[in-house]
Amino acid sequence: MEEYLAVDHLARESSLSIAKSLSAFKYFFFLFGIVDIFFSVVQAAFVPITVGEHTSFVFLSVGLLRSRECGFVGLLLFIIGCIFVLLLICNSFLYRYVVLCRPNLTHLYARKRYVAMVVALNSVLILDWGYSVHRTMPATAEFTATFRPTVLNIVQIDIFNTAHFGFNTKVSYRPL
Repeated sequence: MEEYLAVDHLARESSLSIAKSLSAFKYFFFLFGIVDIFFSVVQAAFVPITVGEHTSFVFLSVGLLRSRECGFVGLLLFIIGCIFVLLLICNSFLYRYVVLCRPNLTHLYARKRYVAMVVALNSVLILDWGYSVHRTMPATAEFTATFRPTVLNIVQIDIFNTAHFGFNTKVSYRPL
């Protein structure tokens, strides 16, 4: 009987510590709500689509605000939002894994050193993503002229009249 009570006591303590750790999920849900609203607005106004062939890739803005002046801003917001969503999902998964599957390690990962390491890693990923976007935005005239027939063939949109950016992984005029 004493063993049963000891096991029951341990189960209650661990469930209470998990419940306390799960209270941080309200921030993840809040952030996901903000991201959903953001992407809904961007999708409605700019309707970003992607076209790729062989070693080339292009993002196009084909919505109401597809002009070159407005569309670049929308595409930039969409691309920046993509990296934040990826990081939010990754961080949420890792947090849930540690809290639910490894509750004995929760106190280790809550230390300032580990939090600083996660923030630094996320910052490096954001900077890398920003560098990639900077290298490909806006697309060069050579890239636009080369990739125009492909876009016309696939989605019947003239990329000279729409906001777009893209890259080619092999051709030297805009390597990534």
